[in-house]
Amino acid sequence: MAHTDPMGGAKPLSVGQEGLWLLHELAPGSATYNLAGGVRMEPAPDPEVLARAARALTGRHPMLRSVYVVADGSPRRVEKAPG
Repeated sequence: MAHTDPMGGAKPLSVGQEGLWLLHELAPGSATYNLAGGVRMEPAPDPEVLARAARALTGRHPMLRSVYVVADGSPRRVEKAPG
């Protein structure tokens, strides 16, 4: 399922992604699969360094810059360009 379809670059979801999408459709707004936590960093990190690290991470991992859409009744994944 790693191919790109001719419909604007949208890609099919994996089986796991489809399952999570279906659960979201059945219970929109549910926080069931969200995990929250916090970390205190001493000393506080430089915000610009954190921003550069986040850009580098999302630049290497397309899943972190993907959005999910419904096209022709099917869920699809669309990767945003890095940057």
